[in-house]
Amino acid sequence: MTAQVKDIMRIGDINYTISAIEKPNYFFNVFDLGFSPKKFSTACYRGFKAIFAIDVNNQLILKDLYTNNGDKEPIVLNGIQPENIRHSAGDLFYKDVNLPLHYTGSILITDGFIQKYYRHMGFQSPLYYNTVVKYVFDQGIFMESIDLSEEAKKRRETDHSTYIKQRDSQNWIEKCFDISMKNKWDD
Repeated sequence: MTAQVKDIMRIGDINYTISAIEKPNYFFNVFDLGFSPKKFSTACYRGFKAIFAIDVNNQLILKDLYTNNGDKEPIVLNGIQPENIRHSAGDLFYKDVNLPLHYTGSILITDGFIQKYYRHMGFQSPLYYNTVVKYVFDQGIFMESIDLSEEAKKRRETDHSTYIKQRDSQNWIEKCFDISMKNKWDD
């Protein structure tokens, strides 16, 4: 098993990791855009890496996309032709797509990963970042942010022994690859 390429939320000049999504099936689906990505590397079983942002109108957008289209021809995405590249998520790069998304729910964005908690499997837990912020959206419009950094710190201090005990169980392995809020934060 391998650590996975993370999606990004770009806020100003900072690229935050998207570490948990309340409703992952409704947040972003590359297949809905017409892609048929295949696993491109062991670091990207999903076959894509997305960079999101919030535009000047507080609209959640897909800013950039790294992907592949399996054996199919590349598609035009929101009027953008892809650049051919070599990336762990694929060989196609769509820059400045700026595609509005209409997600209702929350995500956890994180920064400042604490290296001693690194595990080479799946997606890292939001608990193991110094900065944890919940972003709330309604029909793709940014509504509010809630700083959860102190809560994450407290939970790190009390939950670490549970993490050590569970890390070899099948359930723990499955949770590593699940980015849903219920498995990464609420559990």
